[in-house]
Amino acid sequence: MRLFISLIFITLFFISPAQNSIWFNQPASQWNEALPVGNGSLGGMIFGNPGYERIQLNEETIWTGSRYDYTDKKGAYKVLPKIRELLFEGEYAEAQQLCKDEFMGNGNWNMYQMLGDLFLKTEIDGKVTDYRRELDLEHAIAKTSYRVNNVTYTREYFSSHPSNAMFIRVTADKPGALSVSASLKRPKDAEIVASGDEITMQGQVTSGGVNIQDVNPGVRYYSTLKAISES
Repeated sequence: MRLFISLIFITLFFISPAQNSIWFNQPASQWNEALPVGNGSLGGMIFGNPGYERIQLNEETIWTGSRYDYTDKKGAYKVLPKIRELLFEGEYAEAQQLCKDEFMGNGNWNMYQMLGDLFLKTEIDGKVTDYRRELDLEHAIAKTSYRVNNVTYTREYFSSHPSNAMFIRVTADKPGALSVSASLKRPKDAEIVASGDEITMQGQVTSGGVNIQDVNPGVRYYSTLKAISES
């Protein structure tokens, strides 16, 4: 059985020069160990946990704030040496204040935010063996595979530029062995609705609080997670 999921919107690792890939023998325990996929605008960090997979999602337009003219501080470059000096001396608060007063423009401080997290929950009844998490550097495809009770489970991930979508293919090599549930999550400002084989997540990016009325509202966003079962 195969399940296709698309989204519109001491660790050891090994490098194989012949196959042009990098691979790990265990899941990522932190963000820096996750494997990336992306298409230039939509990307994800793959953690590769067999029972509870996390894919941290990024989309390039998820910003707070609006368009402003940041060029109103004429001669701002003249204070850059002083800012650097303060930083090297460890005077971080003073350097930040000088940067704000004399260097940066007067518009809102825009911030990039992640789109959210995609979680895949898989029922595991037995010991996980033959674990492998890899990234094909030539074809930009990430893959997680492992065995439980003589069944091999595989997940493949890639982000397509023409489709503006991320695709995840989940397979098992024996009939009836695959059971997967999916969910989307975002820290705040998101309305998430599950209906049938789809989950939608939409809202408007905010910073400084949990309500849209708070400081620095940003872009509005809409994303869809869709599951397609294939026997």
